[in-house]
Amino acid sequence: MTDTEHWQQVKSLVAGALDQDAEARNAWLATQPAATDVRREAQALLDAEARAGQFLENGALHGPGAAAALRAATAVHGPPRVEIGQVLGAYRIERLIGEGGMGAVYLASRADDAFEKHVAIKLVRAGGDWPVLVERLQQERRLLASLDHQNIARLIDGGATSDGVPYVVMEYVDGVPIDEYCRRTGAGVAARLALVQVVCEAVHHAHRNLVVHRDIKPGNILVTADGVPKLLDFGIAKALDSDRSMHTVTGFGAMTPDSASPEQVTGAPITVATDVYGLGVLLYRLLANRVPFAGATSAAALLRAVCEDDPEPPSRVAGAVRVPRDLDLVVLKALRKRPEDRYDSALQLSHDLGHYLGGRPVVAAPDSLAYRAVRFVARHRLATAAGVAAAVAAAVGVGAVMWQARIADRERVRAERRFE
Repeated sequence: MTDTEHWQQVKSLVAGALDQDAEARNAWLATQPAATDVRREAQALLDAEARAGQFLENGALHGPGAAAALRAATAVHGPPRVEIGQVLGAYRIERLIGEGGMGAVYLASRADDAFEKHVAIKLVRAGGDWPVLVERLQQERRLLASLDHQNIARLIDGGATSDGVPYVVMEYVDGVPIDEYCRRTGAGVAARLALVQVVCEAVHHAHRNLVVHRDIKPGNILVTADGVPKLLDFGIAKALDSDRSMHTVTGFGAMTPDSASPEQVTGAPITVATDVYGLGVLLYRLLANRVPFAGATSAAALLRAVCEDDPEPPSRVAGAVRVPRDLDLVVLKALRKRPEDRYDSALQLSHDLGHYLGGRPVVAAPDSLAYRAVRFVARHRLATAAGVAAAVAAAVGVGAVMWQARIADRERVRAERRFE
């Protein structure tokens, strides 16, 4: 769900609730078929509206603390309190890069002009979920500090604004989402798979450091002009060895619905298989130019499809690039409902993509002599053709010798008859 769609649903719920009597609004809201986070934010807006109304009715807007009290009453998800040109630590804010449910990301440069260096600074939003968002940012900072990989945007620094808004300073990646990069460059199937292999290796590095990303999607994988993919945004990542990590929520809370695995939706335990599923969704996107369950018309339908329905093979989706059967099998194995039925690791998925690219049998395919023979022939076309030619030549030679022998035998018999 995009931010625009998200807020349209929130506004629709709030408008519907405001049409109800004040005492019936909460009960009405609880009956609506909306995602958990949509309903929660609508509830926060309704509560803020009620508190603001109380301030007006009680005359609380008079006195020195009135303005601050009203701001506190109506704050739900206010923007981070920074201005363009403001200095945070050693860096000066230049412009806004993007905004999301957790906060905002700004482009910044060294404030002392000692050398030219751009960074990305992420700040937490102010508002109703402040404690949760602060904990999430602190967790992201801890997890990033444990990772050191050339294809993961690295942590540089951290701190807080004068207003107490926490932030992290990260490597700035000047790139575009991986799906957009593939469209712009006209990348073929092999080039797309090679990019995903690099992402798999970055994800495997995180797993080796006991970190599960939980939100693998094109927007969190930027590809530079040089074709180098970078994995970023560990905002909802989970530390496998810590109970302090953010809990997985039931419904569509701390996740991206289109990329969420069945265990994220149901609240089951999170493992490295969760990221393998996310990589499978990424592969599906790059091959089919759409998400696996694009036909779901509502949040409830999408939730049900993720947990119950088998996705259509990418090769059968209209508008997909030409997808061979082996790639269908690889993608569908990564997207299996039960975590234990998927690839054991992101690295195993990368290796299977390498098997396909090298013409070797893929792990996802049923093991049979006929299948392996077909893959062998495909992988060794020249050698196989030469072998077949040699076999044909040998067969022709043997046939010629036998033919000559039969002719000689007939002539011998004829000569013996004449002699007799």
